Amino acid sequence: MLISSGSEIPSPHDDGRPYATPAADHPQIGKLNHVLLVCKDMDATANFYVNILGLRLKATTQQSMGSYQGRAHVADNGVQPPTVNRLYFFETVDGTMITFAELPQNDTLAEHSRVQPNFWPGRWNPARRPSKLDHLGFDVASLDDLEYFRKRLQDHGVAVSQIEDRVRYVKSIYFYDPDQIPLEIATWDYGSEERKGYQ
Repeated sequence: MLISSGSEIPSPHDDGRPYATPAADHPQIGKLNHVLLVCKDMDATANFYVNILGLRLKATTQQSMGSYQGRAHVADNGVQPPTVNRLYFFETVDGTMITFAELPQNDTLAEHSRVQPNFWPGRWNPARRPSKLDHLGFDVASLDDLEYFRKRLQDHGVAVSQIEDRVRYVKSIYFYDPDQIPLEIATWDYGSEERKGYQ
């Protein structure tokens, strides 16, 4: 739901209590630091996120997270965590990190979106259950930027949806990365005439 400028944000509580506003002198959560995802082939993943989507490769490591600093973990059934070949950190323009762990010996194909399956191109493969992460959505500043990335994906042979009107004034495109992770690029297009008067 979009809120018109000057409107109050609706209460999340039945009794009308408002959202708590943290005091200005308290530490506050800033932007998202990172999301960690898995892939089978880091070279294919790096090509996709750097050469197609334009993210910056910030850092790399080959240290296995399963035995990080000697702290090995074994499940009750004796199963040990997989060996991570490479860990790459990809950075967006605002400094948010998308981290990938390469697991070449594992099935890393992601399940399709369970919440909004009709937006992505191709046949829907229903997820067995809701996942920890349904999909990852990136932001661009304008509809022109959204159209640029749609054409760029098409030029690189990536199946991508048409531009969808998600909710009022929000437009998005939908596609998959090499491990079938459902991705979205969206814009609020704050500069457009139809967007004026809304926050």
